[in-house]
Amino acid sequence: MLDTEKSSIVYYAKHPAHKWSGVNNSPKGVIEIENNTPNRIAVKANLADFDSKSANRDANALRIFNAIEFPEVSFYSEDLRLNKKDTLNVRGEFGLSGYKIPQSIDLYYDENESEYVIRGDFMVDLSQTKIRLPRFLFKPIESQIRCEIQLFFIKN
Repeated sequence: MLDTEKSSIVYYAKHPAHKWSGVNNSPKGVIEIENNTPNRIAVKANLADFDSKSANRDANALRIFNAIEFPEVSFYSEDLRLNKKDTLNVRGEFGLSGYKIPQSIDLYYDENESEYVIRGDFMVDLSQTKIRLPRFLFKPIESQIRCEIQLFFIKN
């Protein structure tokens, strides 16, 4: 199980006029380990738990991403491969607003006596969806959103 007190997900968004980020410090998830190798992973986070330090921006994001019908952002994969001692290639789907966005990402991976650690960042391209991007001064935000994850899975 994911250690929700240590784990976090951060997104970074851009607009020609400014940049900002939002943090979720309470993601949930599980990882399946088979023969000392990660085999499957599932992570989700409530959209309402992302904090960008602007209540108006956060409320607008909930509306744009249809959080009433789709309250969570998720990632799921059954295709994980250890590339090197500390690198994990993950091929899966990023879920947002009912859309499944394919992802293939390399992440830092480590294991110690009490936990499995996955860290890194990847890009999500919202242009692969029909989500109408938020606008400011008649210009939309950039469709590329950078996500940074720090996931700490507690060993059984």
